[in-house]
Amino acid sequence: MKKDVAIVLGGSFDLSFAIGTFLINLKKYSPNLADDIIIYHDNISEKDQKIMNDIIPVKFIKFELNEKLNNIDPFVRERFSDLIFFKYECIKLLKEYRTVIVTDFDILLLDDISEIAIPKNNDVKCKMLKDFVQIVGDDFSKDILNDTSFKYDKDMFVMGAGLIVFYDTLNNIDELYDYCLNKTMQYSRYLLLPEQAIFSLMVYDFNINPEIIDRSIYVVHPHEHSKYKDAKILHSFGEAKFWNTITNEDWNSNYNEWISLGGSKKVNKIFVSSKLRFVDILVNKISWWIPVKKWRDNFRKKFRGSKL
Repeated sequence: MKKDVAIVLGGSFDLSFAIGTFLINLKKYSPNLADDIIIYHDNISEKDQKIMNDIIPVKFIKFELNEKLNNIDPFVRERFSDLIFFKYECIKLLKEYRTVIVTDFDILLLDDISEIAIPKNNDVKCKMLKDFVQIVGDDFSKDILNDTSFKYDKDMFVMGAGLIVFYDTLNNIDELYDYCLNKTMQYSRYLLLPEQAIFSLMVYDFNINPEIIDRSIYVVHPHEHSKYKDAKILHSFGEAKFWNTITNEDWNSNYNEWISLGGSKKVNKIFVSSKLRFVDILVNKISWWIPVKKWRDNFRKKFRGSKL
C-alpha cells in the first residue's frame, strides 16, 4: 500500500551541514508534512547520518548513477557530479508514494509549508516553478539551435527544478523515467542545467500541464524578502548561500543547533549545486554573440576555467 508523502533531497558529504540545518528547520515548521524524508547522497558520514536521524527520521539512499548515463558527454561530467541526476529517481518513487516533494536544501522555511503537497484538483500531475529563462537560455548551450534534431520552440519557457511536487496521477512512471535518461544522453553535450532542461522537455512532450508554484511565497531569494512579506520559503539560489555571503539569523540559529549536536561544520565556498562556476555561465552567454561557430568554440576554450 502506498504512503502519502515523501520529501526528497540529494547532497554530497561536504554539504552535510546544510542538509542537517535544513532538517532542523523542517522539524520546526512542518514536522508532519511527510511520511518519509529521503536523502540521496554520496558518502555522508555515518556520524552525520546518525545526527540527522536523531533530528527527524530519515531514509538514506547511496546514489548510484543509472548505467544508461555512464557514457554521458564530458560537457556535463566536467561541471556536475552524478548526484545531480537523483531527481530522476524521484519519478520512480511514485510507485511507493502518492506525492513526492523534491526540494533543494539551500533554503530557509519561515512557516509551515504543508499545503505545498495539496494539488488544486485531482487531475494535477505535478507542481513546478516557471523559471526565469527561455529554453535555449541558461539551460542549454546555444549551439543546440544548430542541431536539426532539436524540435522545440526556442521561446518555450522552462520549469525550475529547485522545488517540484510529483503526484501519482503520472501513471506512466517507467516511460517518463526512461524518457529522462534517453533525452539526457541525446542532448548531453548541450546541457547547462541538466535535470531542469530535461524535465522541461518532458512536460512538453507528454503534454503535462503543471500547476505553477507561486514564486512570491515559495521561492523568494533572501535579498528580495522585503518585497515579499508572505514568503514561506527563502531560496538562496545562485552563487550566494546562507553559509557564505548571505547573513540570516534564523539560518545561523539552525546551523548552530546542528553544530551543537556534533554535526560537521560548514565549508565557506561558493556552491551552485554543481561544478559549474559563474564565470563559465558568463562565458557561454557572451560567446553566443560571436557569429562564427569556430570563433565561438575558440572563445570558450580560451576563457572557460579562467579567473576573469
